[in-house]
Amino acid sequence: VRALHRRGFEIGGHTRTHVDLGVVSTDEAHKEIAGARRELERQLGAPVDLFAYPYGRRHNLTDANLELVRAAGFRCCCSCFGDVNTRGSDPFHLARVAITPWYDSPHHLGLEVALRRSEISGNAPVQSFQLPVVSSASSQ
Repeated sequence: VRALHRRGFEIGGHTRTHVDLGVVSTDEAHKEIAGARRELERQLGAPVDLFAYPYGRRHNLTDANLELVRAAGFRCCCSCFGDVNTRGSDPFHLARVAITPWYDSPHHLGLEVALRRSEISGNAPVQSFQLPVVSSASSQ
C-alpha cells in the first residue's frame, strides 16, 4: 500500500479488520472506521479521506455507520452493490461495480454495462480476486 501511494495512487480506508459493518455495534463500527483512517494516515504520512464499505451490499450499510464515516472525516463513501453515479450523486452513497475475472477486457465490461447485463443490473456472476503485487523490478 505504501508503494502504491508513493507511485501516486490515492489510498482509502476500508475498516481495520474488514468487519461487516451491518452487524457490529456502533462502538465497534466507530473503532473500525476511525481507526482505519488514523492507522493509514500514520503509515502513509498523508491524508486519507476516501472510504469503501467492506461487503458493501445494501444489507451491510446502516445510516448510523454512514454518519460514523462522515464524522471520521472521510469525504466520500463507496458501496459495492452496483449502480451508475451521475453528476450530483451523494458522495456518501457512491455505487461501484466489482471488476472481476468474468470480464475479458475493459471493453467487455463496458458492453455489459451498456446492455444492462453487468452487476449493475444484478445479472452478472459476482466473483472476487486479488490484484497482483507490483514491484519496481517488474515495471522496468
